[in-house]
Amino acid sequence: MAMRKLFFFLFGIFVLVKFSFSQNVVVNSSGASGDASAGLDVDFTNKGLLVPRMTQAQRDALSSPATSLLIYQTNNTSGYYFNSGTPGTPIWSRFLSTASSGTSWTLAGNATTTPGTDFIGTSDNQDLVFKTNNAEVARIQADGFVAIGTSSPQDFVHFMKNVNDATNLHITNTNAGSMSSAGISIESDVNSGFFGVLSTGYSESHLAGNVGMSALSNNLVLATMDAGDIFFNTNGLTSSEERMRITSTGNLGIGTSAPSSLIHFKNGHIRSEQTTAPTIAVTTQNGITASAVTAGSTDTKGNITTTGTNNGTNTVLTITFNTAYTIAPTVMANAANASAQACQSFVSSTTTTFVLTFSGGGATPSFNYFIIE
Repeated sequence: MAMRKLFFFLFGIFVLVKFSFSQNVVVNSSGASGDASAGLDVDFTNKGLLVPRMTQAQRDALSSPATSLLIYQTNNTSGYYFNSGTPGTPIWSRFLSTASSGTSWTLAGNATTTPGTDFIGTSDNQDLVFKTNNAEVARIQADGFVAIGTSSPQDFVHFMKNVNDATNLHITNTNAGSMSSAGISIESDVNSGFFGVLSTGYSESHLAGNVGMSALSNNLVLATMDAGDIFFNTNGLTSSEERMRITSTGNLGIGTSAPSSLIHFKNGHIRSEQTTAPTIAVTTQNGITASAVTAGSTDTKGNITTTGTNNGTNTVLTITFNTAYTIAPTVMANAANASAQACQSFVSSTTTTFVLTFSGGGATPSFNYFIIE
């Protein structure tokens, strides 16, 4: 018995002396020295290292856990956890598994995934945030709203950019086929919808209504998908801001929301302007020495003045339009002064000119004209 006690005493002295000189702890079955860089060197080929195992509640109850303290959590999301924070404010971070275990995503992508089971996202009621250069650039809220450029989306998809320049949604189709196109398709299960551009600081207004827009055969088609009207507003979307409407029957109303004719104007006038008035020439004088189209006259309306007195036979004035009509328009002329009232006159037209012929009357007759194609 005394020899046994002596053996353990001497063995203990040996171990203490070895630990004191080596400055590290070596645990192995071969008796080899430990690595000088390791404070603890465990070397076995048939055994492992078993770290403390505990529940999440037990982990959170640890008092002032040291930074880098390692434990194995046995419940909830089990795995190896270490304190990446401080003893006063611990942050328990879990070691991620390798891609071969099927529980993590790698930079090179994953294979053999199961849609619906494997996913990128959160498993609690928290937003999913995307960052570049450690700054948030996009977010998917817990309610499914998507935000790019903002952390507080105001609608299902919300883009925001804080620059003194245009902010656009750019869609490009690089296919050169005859049926290729690019655009935005908006579909609703109900009969009403909204497509609009809201701008601040510019003069553009809303395009509002129950509409569909598409490009067909190089044309821009603005159309309702039911028996609704297309209407145009300025300064708002209420009925008081409506300026023009095309009804489902094809009537156009300006200043009225209930056009009763193909074109219906209310509380307004029709005005046409052009920079240069039509030209005029006295084809046959017979006492008229000069003529002019007054300033402000256009291809659709104006005034003609003359100099001289007709001698009783026909004077012919030819007026040439600045822009040719598609077909010969209807020209109406009436007397603009007493001398013209005493004249006999008639007009004729082609796509490029109209001719005013008159005879009799007094000095310097003047005529007004109005043209409809």
